[in-house]
Amino acid sequence: MITTKTGLVLPRALSYSSLTLWKRDKKAFRRRYYEGDTSFSTAYTMFGKEIAEALERGEHPNVPKYKESEVECRVEIDGVPVLGYLDSFDPKKNRILEYKTGIATPDGKPRWTNLLVHKHDQLPFYSMLVEEKYGAVHKEVRLLWLETSWGEDLKEYYSEELGMTLSMNVNRLKLTGKFEMFKRSIDPWERDEMRAWVSKSAEEIAEDFALYLKGENSGGPIPREVREYFRELGRRAGRKNREKGSEYFRELQKKSVAKRKENKRLSTPPPVEE
Repeated sequence: MITTKTGLVLPRALSYSSLTLWKRDKKAFRRRYYEGDTSFSTAYTMFGKEIAEALERGEHPNVPKYKESEVECRVEIDGVPVLGYLDSFDPKKNRILEYKTGIATPDGKPRWTNLLVHKHDQLPFYSMLVEEKYGAVHKEVRLLWLETSWGEDLKEYYSEELGMTLSMNVNRLKLTGKFEMFKRSIDPWERDEMRAWVSKSAEEIAEDFALYLKGENSGGPIPREVREYFRELGRRAGRKNREKGSEYFRELQKKSVAKRKENKRLSTPPPVEE
């Protein structure tokens, strides 16, 4: 958990993915960022990360890229910590290149189009991050679509039980070698919209997180991160605040237990009279 300069308590620094999840599905946001649920990765998202790491290592030399890869942008928007990683970045001109992988449409056309690129909020969001961190940003942002397809790979592994090396065909995503570049100009008002979105969302998340800590929007147990947070407050502030933090934690725990009992009582049907 983090506390912003304006006093907001958030589960973590905000990012484009966390903000879009908050906007799309608040229950999923709570599971992911309050409770640490890691089940949100898919084969496609994991493959996207693999490709980003491969490009950073210098693999796939035919894929266009700028000088720097996986550049961290950690800034503050109205006191709110915001974090993003640029797939490819030109530090001389502050230009951004974003990679997107995906299977072509059934008729063989790119998964991305100019219309989708111009509707994609991640591009002005990253443009805002670069401007905040470096003081200026190139007007044009580029998005490179890398076509993928499912294919079989021969994988070998050693079986201790049989004492021999075995091989098997594994179905996995691969790059086809085809790609297409899209360009989009980002205006200042678009970056300002992103700043307003960050500030508004941060206030909403902080309010919701406070209710969660009190057990008012979740009947589940108090997460380990919450317990550690209050213990850390006590360690930092001394014995007096340590006792105060422990007392507050115990009160939260009592409320959480009471909430779970109440939810169980309401969900249990009354006995049937014979």
